[in-house]
Amino acid sequence: MHRDDPIAQESLVDRRSLSSSGLIVSPLKLCNAGSTGAAGDTSPDQSTENPVHLSALEDLSPEFQKHTTCRGISIKNEFLWPQSEEITYSYISGNHRQHSKVDSGITRWSHYINLTFRRVSSGGSIRISLNDNEGSWSYLGALCLRAHIDSPTMNLQGIDDQTEILEDREKATVLHEFGHAIGLLHEHQSPSRIGEFTLNEKGIIKYYETSHEWSRAEIQCQVIDIYKEKHITNFSQFDHKSVMMYPMYPSHTLEGLELPLNTELSEIDKAFAMVHYPRLEPQIPSPQWTVAHALDVLKAAAQISMQVIKNTKTLP
Repeated sequence: MHRDDPIAQESLVDRRSLSSSGLIVSPLKLCNAGSTGAAGDTSPDQSTENPVHLSALEDLSPEFQKHTTCRGISIKNEFLWPQSEEITYSYISGNHRQHSKVDSGITRWSHYINLTFRRVSSGGSIRISLNDNEGSWSYLGALCLRAHIDSPTMNLQGIDDQTEILEDREKATVLHEFGHAIGLLHEHQSPSRIGEFTLNEKGIIKYYETSHEWSRAEIQCQVIDIYKEKHITNFSQFDHKSVMMYPMYPSHTLEGLELPLNTELSEIDKAFAMVHYPRLEPQIPSPQWTVAHALDVLKAAAQISMQVIKNTKTLP
């Protein structure tokens, strides 16, 4: 497992079976129809990964599909948490240094949404393990409530147990997985990726097969497949700065682009999260982040995107 690429380490979250809950036979996944991927971040049928700007659960398992609608960056009904919900979380493993660092990462989302996170000694709605042999993964949104009470609903790999400060790569992991935990999917699988860059599928497959030991089905489901527009009612322009975006190396795109690991919430991450979980009053650390400001950010982003599209269409 490549330890310097925490987000790409995500073991398909949907790999974990929810069958123990009696509600789902296989984990949710974000993969296209026909995909066998389990959870991770790829197709709506399983589970947890897509940015705060796009949200699409394309092929949810049949029992969920008829009850679920995707909007924006998150998923409605079964996947989003109730407004103003207090979400408890607890740790299944790890030491006090690791716990303290993860706690500090969680608060970064709290500044922009009306959900609150409260740590409890055990039995939280979100149960976090810190197993370096499992990759990083999370159940999607409130679906964690369907997991067996004795099972983790999130794993964070690579959180150093000897240091006190949350390093950038650790922060990227925590923000990404908690993005899934509040219902967000993968940005690099947004339909708006089309036109931004073209994946070099051979390069991506080689990278993830050798560095992460993923199967081709997992790579397809977690990285390559794009969420189907017919299952998304709203998504923004592509946001390469989103924490829900996997890093891209030159060999990953035909254009030879390099998109670094994102270690801070982007402006669009914040805005979409706030629009889906609107706060009545902004938090002191971020007083400018009102719902009106979030809408302005999204409006400005949309205008920029439309201008780019307009300019592109006029090219010979």
